[in-house]
Amino acid sequence: MTIRRLKMVIWPLMLSLAFPIWAQKNEGNNAHQEMRQLKERISRLEEQVAQLLSELREARERLAGLERVSRGPGLQALNPEISVILDAAGLSSGRSFLGRFSGFTFREAEVGLTADIDPFGRAEGFFAVVPEKGVEVEEAYINLVDPRIFRLPKRLQVKAGYFKANTDRLNLIHRPEQPMADLPLLHQRFFGDHGFAGTGVRLQYLLPGRRFWEASLDVLNTDHNRSFHTPTGRPVLLSRLRTSLDFSDDRSVKTWDIGLFYGTGRSAVIDDDHDHGNGNGNGNGNGNGNGDHNGNGHHNGNGHHNGHNHRQANGQPAAGDTHIFGLEWTHRWRPFRQGLYRSLAWHNQIFFSQRKGSGTSKGFVSLLEYQLSRTLWGGLRYDWAGAPDRRGIASGLSFALTFFPSEFQRYRIQVNWQRINRQPVREIWLQGTWSIGVHRPHPF
Repeated sequence: MTIRRLKMVIWPLMLSLAFPIWAQKNEGNNAHQEMRQLKERISRLEEQVAQLLSELREARERLAGLERVSRGPGLQALNPEISVILDAAGLSSGRSFLGRFSGFTFREAEVGLTADIDPFGRAEGFFAVVPEKGVEVEEAYINLVDPRIFRLPKRLQVKAGYFKANTDRLNLIHRPEQPMADLPLLHQRFFGDHGFAGTGVRLQYLLPGRRFWEASLDVLNTDHNRSFHTPTGRPVLLSRLRTSLDFSDDRSVKTWDIGLFYGTGRSAVIDDDHDHGNGNGNGNGNGNGNGDHNGNGHHNGNGHHNGHNHRQANGQPAAGDTHIFGLEWTHRWRPFRQGLYRSLAWHNQIFFSQRKGSGTSKGFVSLLEYQLSRTLWGGLRYDWAGAPDRRGIASGLSFALTFFPSEFQRYRIQVNWQRINRQPVREIWLQGTWSIGVHRPHPF
């Protein structure tokens, strides 16, 4: 009887102990099953989110042009964005720094008009209002924002009209925004007082990949150029390849911008009867006696003719083609802690020109810009250049101090030590520029 009672007590006790273990095992199996179901559900949700994000990106791309067109209230959205840059300067030039002071001159007022034509195209125009010369077109072109309208690749950008040639970074910058008061001797000798511009088409393609690679092809007709003369007929072909390398660390941003350039086209005409610096001081320049000025003694400050005035002795264009090879390298540095007060940009480029009848000429420019404070920049430039049109050798060393009270005002003093065709030239520039309205960023 005692054993029977003992069994009746032990069996319920054993069952009570075994039940939690069995229940815990079942709960573990249920937990694993629920975990698998949650993972499957999360996987399906991730696929749905990826699909929705892809559809959202496509919708944003389709609506990007419409958003630009619809900016502003009412009919204001149809008005173009307007900007004006006023550029004034004073120049003292001669064989010494105490040479003849040409006076202060209002060089130009650059008026910019930009607007979206439709969701697929954008028009931009920049016009220089120059005293005694009227209105000159600096650039006027159309950018194809979405090339897929013509079944072209998405990474391809198309520009058509009159624009600055894509030879290098400095040539793309308009004169009032240049880092110095005057263009480098390299650009003046190879292209002219206003750089290289022409009418045609540009194809610019961003290569796929993790690293930045950009290739461009310009097909231009131009007649205001010292290297090329193609107002009609066969155009000038210009190709450029760019890449950017990042060497940044935890203290600063450091990048290299490297570019290769090649251009070919019909040679510009040559002025064999031109006076190459005979020092007679005939009054056509600013009195420095190099006999090689453009007549106003102020516009370019270094005594160079415009390329479209060159002619041979018999008045015929020069025969043959001109080939120009170029290499540029730009180093940029900016610290993280003092990014608003310190930065550096060092630009270097070299051109080689091969021309029938004139042999080979070359030019080099090195430009260093250093930020001294939040509003003060120092600039140092050395340039040396021959000329494809046999105008002799020019070299120079320049120093500039630029004060930026804000993004809309700039004041500069610049000193040039130059030697133009074996004649010494000393220049002191005083420049001021003032910007009004919306203004596009500088080319990178």
